[in-house]
Amino acid sequence: MDFEKPGRGARLKQLGFLVKHTFTIVGRNRALLAPLFAMWDYAAVMIAVIFAGLLLIF
Repeated sequence: MDFEKPGRGARLKQLGFLVKHTFTIVGRNRALLAPLFAMWDYAAVMIAVIFAGLLLIF
């Protein structure tokens, strides 16, 4: 088999298709989004705690 590497435009078009459909699937499934939101909340709380601790020290 002789595989050919697609051109830059074709690769960007394929990447756009993949990104579009990946976010479409993730956006429809709440089970995939819930852990992501939980991680964002946890990260925000941890950063706030670190800065609050630094403010209390200094």
